[in-house]
Amino acid sequence: MQDDFSFKKKEHVRKNNEFKEIFLHGRKISGKYLYIYYYFNQENPKLGFIVSKKKRNGVERNKLRRQIREVFRLNKYQLKNVNIVVGVKKDYKYLEYQVLHDEFLLLLRRAKCLKQQTI
Repeated sequence: MQDDFSFKKKEHVRKNNEFKEIFLHGRKISGKYLYIYYYFNQENPKLGFIVSKKKRNGVERNKLRRQIREVFRLNKYQLKNVNIVVGVKKDYKYLEYQVLHDEFLLLLRRAKCLKQQTI
């Protein structure tokens, strides 16, 4: 149902073996602030996070996770069947939502993870 924009548990990459599969068999693509590992699958799109605890407090990490989750949630119907793990580079500095949104979608386009590639 395309009206359902929630972020369900089946759309999370949570288990260690799921992360390992993406890291071993998937590919990595980097941008200015983010990097993604992605691995095409036969299921629905899934999203996982890597946010380092070094030089970041819990508030910053959780804000980044919420923002990335929101971008995924709003664009999940444009995604192919792919597992994605998103990481935040160390040199970020308080990213605004629009910057994060634009970079995440740019990385997905470069990785050819979107159903319809638009310029």
